[in-house]
Amino acid sequence: MSTFIKGQVAVVGLVVLLSAPVFGQTDSGSAGGFGKRFHVNDVSVINNDGMHKRYSIRATDIDGNICRMRKIDDKIVLLEVNGKAVPRDQYARYDELLGNLGEPPVPPVPAVAPAAPAAPASPAAPVAPVMAAPVTPAAPAAPAASPAVVAPPASPLPPTPPAPPEPPRANKYISHIIDDLFDKGLITEEDKLSFQLDNAQLTVNGVKQPDAVFQFFKQKYIKHTGDHFNYERHGSSAITNIKIDDDTH
Repeated sequence: MSTFIKGQVAVVGLVVLLSAPVFGQTDSGSAGGFGKRFHVNDVSVINNDGMHKRYSIRATDIDGNICRMRKIDDKIVLLEVNGKAVPRDQYARYDELLGNLGEPPVPPVPAVAPAAPAAPASPAAPVAPVMAAPVTPAAPAAPAASPAVVAPPASPLPPTPPAPPEPPRANKYISHIIDDLFDKGLITEEDKLSFQLDNAQLTVNGVKQPDAVFQFFKQKYIKHTGDHFNYERHGSSAITNIKIDDDTH
């Protein structure tokens, strides 16, 4: 079992953020190389359309191991420890440790004060007998009206079509760049997203980023002068343009 102490929760639009660290104590059989005592660096919960919930969690244990988890509708779609993917057969163990941190804490129910004892009722005064009035005979009933015409049943509504599937990310480079954009606080959703990264600049949703931010992404992803990553997504449609020079040429 895991014990969690959650900090205050701030709600901004449709994003829920934990403003204080979250600590957990696991038993000696914690998942993989991550566990023991850990703290949560950040938790973000995104509910874009009222139907699908996405949230991501990043936690660090006392040995410096960093775990990153992303879930969509309670299903793990990304799980890494120190930048390495965790085998799927271990997802359930990590989910038991970290998965419930995406749910906002439930406020305690205030105690209800006991009700004051009721005062004893006064004895009722005796009721005088009531004389029954003579009954007037009822008038004869009017003839029954013609039966109402019943309208035909309405046609059943057509079934609601299923929501279009969410497009997968183009490849591991695009996936990691989007994760870093989340971690740097440059984006809060993926449904409407565009970025361009090359040897000269980084632009996110049409805004050119400061040089310090650009240098972080350049050093991590741009290995040659001609490399570039262009990505644009609107709802269920995504366009990707990637060029990576081969070191052997």
